[in-house]
Amino acid sequence: MASVLLDTGPLVALFKRNDTHHARAVAWFKGHRGPLLTTLAVVTEAWHLLSEPARLPLVRFVTAACEVHEFGTQGQARILATLERYADLRMDYADATLIVLGDMLHVMSIATIDVKDFSAYRLTNGKALKLVF
Repeated sequence: MASVLLDTGPLVALFKRNDTHHARAVAWFKGHRGPLLTTLAVVTEAWHLLSEPARLPLVRFVTAACEVHEFGTQGQARILATLERYADLRMDYADATLIVLGDMLHVMSIATIDVKDFSAYRLTNGKALKLVF
């Protein structure tokens, strides 16, 4: 199965039982086979959106099931360029890291709840990401 970029929303929904998307997240993660790629910014964002009891399980899950990517100086320049390109949409930093990661690794699918924004974003080749969650 192809790699999938993992955004904050599905992660939070997985660990927050009263989240509107919790049951969907549980089912999706149980059924997904293939690499899950995310960024340190996404993990940090999820950490801050979850309450204390869910934080350690989040990190355990991410450690076991995800490839977490960080960016060096060149990556930061690409993130900045992406944020500037989408300044009118008020793109957040974590979203920009996922677009850059998708570009760098040629990953075309994303698990996200943020359908509106990720439907508007494009990789540098002009293609939209396929929303799989």
